[in-house]
Amino acid sequence: MNYSIAKKIDGDVDFRTLLEKIKEALKDNGFGILMEIDMKDKFKKALNKDSDEYVILGACHPQSAHEAIKSEIEIGLLLPCNVIVYEKDKEFYVSVINPEILIEISQRENLMEIANDIRRRLEASLELI
Repeated sequence: MNYSIAKKIDGDVDFRTLLEKIKEALKDNGFGILMEIDMKDKFKKALNKDSDEYVILGACHPQSAHEAIKSEIEIGLLLPCNVIVYEKDKEFYVSVINPEILIEISQRENLMEIANDIRRRLEASLELI
């Protein structure tokens, strides 16, 4: 099973617009953004190295996170759901974590229903961009 679900973005869109589109699509599917890390900026500041665009979003569906943590207190180590927006070879991509893989890591099959719902929500978010 693949650990990511990716989408290449076709058409003429700039990176910042794409980033805002995925954040809005996630919001439309019940997610909040807990963190946003601009790796291009971090690499420049910490290493003085230039790189392509690469942003990591920490997305959380509060109800699902609450249910999962109630069921398995350590599951927080695998949260939030990471979403990456990046540039590769002058093209843009959005990739989301496959939450079913996280459940396999935890070996808590009772959480698979939550993971399936989150996967559907993440895939729906990708379809909106």
